[in-house]
Amino acid sequence: PIVYGKPFIIMEDEQKNTFIYERGAWIPHSATIAECRKTCLVKELPQRVNRMIRYEVRSPEEPASAS
Repeated sequence: PIVYGKPFIIMEDEQKNTFIYERGAWIPHSATIAECRKTCLVKELPQRVNRMIRYEVRSPEEPASAS
């Protein structure tokens, strides 16, 4: 089974740019939500902030083992 780490919040604007909160500011994030969904557990949160969509993202702690 895949074990996921602590959740973090990513915001996505109308142009599909993503931002992550670090050191007291929202900074551009390197991955899009579509890219995050390939490897991470992504959940859209109901509250929107300034027309931006909030997502809770959890990265896997360990790579999936081949069976």
